[in-house]
Amino acid sequence: MSIRIIAALAAALATQGVFAAATDYKTELLQMGEADQAAMHRHGADKAAQAAVIEANTARLKQIVKDYGWPRLSIVGEEASQSAWLIVQHADNDPAWQREALALMEAMLATGDVIPANVAYLRDRVLRGGNQPQLYGTQGRCIGSKLWESFPILEPARVDERRAAMKMPPLRDYVAKASNQCKVLPP
Repeated sequence: MSIRIIAALAAALATQGVFAAATDYKTELLQMGEADQAAMHRHGADKAAQAAVIEANTARLKQIVKDYGWPRLSIVGEEASQSAWLIVQHADNDPAWQREALALMEAMLATGDVIPANVAYLRDRVLRGGNQPQLYGTQGRCIGSKLWESFPILEPARVDERRAAMKMPPLRDYVAKASNQCKVLPP
């Protein structure tokens, strides 16, 4: 057998191993994402329950990333990739991990193996955690019934240009959508 054929077979087998492993952790990522969302939405004010889910998910995602690298769209698909991003996005108690994950995700932008908007959200989260102005206007707060405002943005006149580069709608559209999520305050 020629060296080229052996090398091709070895590469194919290695790739199959990666994909086999990916199917194992893809299901786990989906379950972790569901647990994350349940903790954020169903547990409401139960901060201890939220923290426990975030801590467990963060520890497991770190191990997955150590073993396989950041979950790539081409390997785990959009839903599992989204789950991984949600987990790191909510890991505010571990800003070093958020920065590490952000670097991994940013490195994958050129290959298309990560959702650009997720990179933008995490970039803003990391900047906000470091008390710096954000780039994309994704982080903010409700300031009244059906009224959301963004935290400070670096060069706000260029925010829509940056958002477009990350395949995101204009900030005004995002603000309108986020405002609809703000609870109606009792009279």
